[in-house]
Amino acid sequence: REKERKREREMEVEEGKGVRAYIYSRGSLRVLEQRKVPHTKEWVDVGGVEGAWKVIRDMTVRGAPLIAIVACLGLAVELVKQDGKRDLAALRTFLRESTARLRTARPTAVNLFNAMDELDAMVDGAGADATAAGG
Repeated sequence: REKERKREREMEVEEGKGVRAYIYSRGSLRVLEQRKVPHTKEWVDVGGVEGAWKVIRDMTVRGAPLIAIVACLGLAVELVKQDGKRDLAALRTFLRESTARLRTARPTAVNLFNAMDELDAMVDGAGADATAAGG
């Protein structure tokens, strides 16, 4: 456990950049509980789309860029957990539903909406590519 805490401390502060607001590795996302800073430093696990929605909605994370990043990485965590268990049509439906859900977390967050629009465009593009390829 001490080794894990040391690694977290190393990841929390990047040289000359201050405290990190999130820690991501494939399939894992932790965000700094910003409502408690500077008095305490607490990390919250984000287990997927619903976890991302909750920390955005509850204002655990703040700041336009961070809100968009957490939404995208929460979706990435969810996709890693699924690990190819959906066919292309089901995956496209899941992604569309997820971006729609994440938008509701903070309806006035422009960066969040822009990021979700970009993801939707990629999903649409991938669907068009698959259709053109006969998939």
